[in-house]
Amino acid sequence: MDEVVTYTSSDSIATITINRPAQMNALNKAVIVGLQSAWRQFENRDDRVAILHASGDRAFSVGADIKDPPREMWQGVPSIGATVTKPVIAAVHGWCIGGAYVIVQMCDLVVAAENTVFK
Repeated sequence: MDEVVTYTSSDSIATITINRPAQMNALNKAVIVGLQSAWRQFENRDDRVAILHASGDRAFSVGADIKDPPREMWQGVPSIGATVTKPVIAAVHGWCIGGAYVIVQMCDLVVAAENTVFK
């Protein structure tokens, strides 16, 4: 699983995963482009709902990658960077900071683990 954002589908449920656990799922250009692509794929498929989550156990995302910040972070936000007319559920754990918090705010429902810290 080398992709920084993955999209899987099962039983009409899309699972979109931010996959940079070694970097605490920091958002760089590749992640933002991957999220935008995933939102478009979700909109164009028969999936009825999407679950957005992240790899690793320390952070949903620590926000922008300070070593490689994205220039257009808004492009990865559901319904802003790509049209999304179906429900999106954010499954959040650990740190959720900055731009990641904005992405989560644009989801229809947020389910936060007990260890979630929003900043």
